[in-house]
Amino acid sequence: MNEMQEAGAAGTQQVTRVAARPFVKPESALARTAIDISAAHVAAGESGVCGYCGLYFPCPPAVHARMVVTAAGFDASAPLRLPDADVERVPDDAPGENPPEITPQRAADAADEEDSEVAPRDRVGAV
Repeated sequence: MNEMQEAGAAGTQQVTRVAARPFVKPESALARTAIDISAAHVAAGESGVCGYCGLYFPCPPAVHARMVVTAAGFDASAPLRLPDADVERVPDDAPGENPPEITPQRAADAADEEDSEVAPRDRVGAV
């Protein structure tokens, strides 16, 4: 496929030759993430806004994800389905320790504790 791109000077053109292979590996993390993003960012009913981020549809994340999906060689108009991943995920209802609720006081205490663990620096030498 040939793409014509205008260069700076009048009448000059640059031809970019694109090979028949995809730019992005279909099994790559980038392609999988783009498929996830385009599956999440869909129009919410007839309102014309994205149901995920609230921007007008097609929102920028959906547009960019579709570009990556197309670059990976997938049909951009087809509904996308992720192949099964080799990643083991922890279910949401897994038993275990619940993280403590973050409050402003806990955040301040954690920052103070972190500051006390850091060795004092020579301010002149750090600049």
